[in-house]
Amino acid sequence: GQHSNVLVFGFLYDMKDCDSSVTVQSVHDAINQDWFESALTTSNELEKFDAILVLAHMDHKDTLVQVILDRIRYFVDDDMPVQFVTGHTHYRGYSKPDNYSSSVEAGRFLDTVGFLSFPKQSTLRSAAAAAAKAAEDAKSAAEAAAAANQTDVTVGVNSTSSSNSSNGVDDPGIRGLVEGEVKFNDQFEHVFIDAKFDSLSDALGIDRVDLVTEDGMLLTDFIYKIQQDLGLTKIVGCIEDDYSIKKPLHDPESLWNLYCNEVVPHVMPFRGPNAGDGNPKVVIQDNGAFRYNLYARELVLDEVIAVSPFNDTMFVFSGISGSTLIALNQTLNKDASAWVSELPSYIMCPSAAPEAPQPGTPDGTDFLFDLVVAEFAKPSIEAALRKVWPGGAENNTNFPTAVLMARTCLDMWVEFFDTTDLCKTEKKGTHKPKPPPKV
Repeated sequence: GQHSNVLVFGFLYDMKDCDSSVTVQSVHDAINQDWFESALTTSNELEKFDAILVLAHMDHKDTLVQVILDRIRYFVDDDMPVQFVTGHTHYRGYSKPDNYSSSVEAGRFLDTVGFLSFPKQSTLRSAAAAAAKAAEDAKSAAEAAAAANQTDVTVGVNSTSSSNSSNGVDDPGIRGLVEGEVKFNDQFEHVFIDAKFDSLSDALGIDRVDLVTEDGMLLTDFIYKIQQDLGLTKIVGCIEDDYSIKKPLHDPESLWNLYCNEVVPHVMPFRGPNAGDGNPKVVIQDNGAFRYNLYARELVLDEVIAVSPFNDTMFVFSGISGSTLIALNQTLNKDASAWVSELPSYIMCPSAAPEAPQPGTPDGTDFLFDLVVAEFAKPSIEAALRKVWPGGAENNTNFPTAVLMARTCLDMWVEFFDTTDLCKTEKKGTHKPKPPPKV
C-alpha cells in the first residue's frame, strides 16, 4: 500500500552448473554474511520496514525457502510478514512456510499473470489485537451467561468447558472468539490469471475488445511479418490430438509418449541386424527438454520450435549393453529432482520396434545399443555412465567417446512431422495464426 516500506531480497538457488565466468554464492553463505544481518536490524540506518519481500529463483517449496525464512526470523519479530515470489520450476504453486509468510510461484512462459498481496506488520498486529479483544468480550459474555444460568463454567482463551451446552459457550462462533482464533492466512492473498484475452478482461472488468490497442496490433503484425520472413509460418504437419508435456509417460496424451513411441523410432529406426541401421538407438533426455504442448491442428514450424526451442545437438555413445543402460537410467533417476513431477527426471526412449531387442529384457541384457543424448544433458549423463560402466570407466579403453551427430532434437521433431501425416491430410503450405480482434 501507499506509505509502506518493504525490504526486498533476491536469491538464486544453489546452482551447480553455471558458466565458468559466473560465481554463484550459496544461499547458506549469503544469509550468514554481515550485510544480511545489517539489512534486517537497526544497523541498516534505514526507516523501519513494514514487510519483507523475497524474490527467489527456486521452487516455492524448495528447502532453501525455509532456510532463508528461518534466518530472517532470527533477526525480526515472528509476526513480520514475509512474502516469497518464487520461480524456476515453471508451474503454479502456493505454500505457507509459517503463519506470517507465503510463497507463490506463478506459472511459466507467460501463461500466467500472478497477482498477490500481503499485509504490513501493523495490519497483522491490529487484527491480532482486535481478535484478542473479541475473545475477551466473548469470554466475559459467556461467563455472564453462565452466572445467569447458575452454571459452573470454565472459560479460557484457548479452551472452553461447560456442563450446559445451552449457555452459548459451545456455539462454534463464540468458541472461535473465546479461543482467540485469528486467520492470518486470509491476510496473504494470491490469484493466478490465465494469460488470455477473456481472463485478463474479466480480471480488469473491461470488455475483451478494450484490451486491444493500436500499439499492440502494430506489434502483433510486426511479429507475424518476422515469422513469415523466417519461414516460421510454414505448415510442417498435422495432429488430431492434444499432447501435454505434463502427462505421465504412458498416457496416450503425453508429449513424451508421442516422442518415445513415434518420433524416435521413426527418425532412428532399427529394422534388424542386417538392415544397415547399425545398433538400435536408445535416447535418454532430461524431462525439461520440451517446453510446450502440442495442440490438435495443422502445425506450423513456430509451434514445433516452441516444443523444442533449444539448439540441442545430439551426441551418440556407441556399443553399450542393455544392462548398462538400465543401470544408467536407474542412477540418473535415483536422486534427481524432476522438472515435471509426473515424469521421471530422465526419460529413456528405445528406438527399436517392440519385437526387436530392448534394454531390460532377457534378450536385450547383453545386446549392444547406441546411446543418444542431447548436448545440454550430456555432462550429467556421461558422468552417470562412468559410474555404472562395467569394471570402472577410469583408464578403460572400452569406454565410448561421444560422437557429434548431424542433427538437433528440433531436427528430429521437424523430420517426423515432415514425413508423417497424423491427420491423413495432404496440406502443406502456410497459414496465419488467428490475430487479436481489430480495434
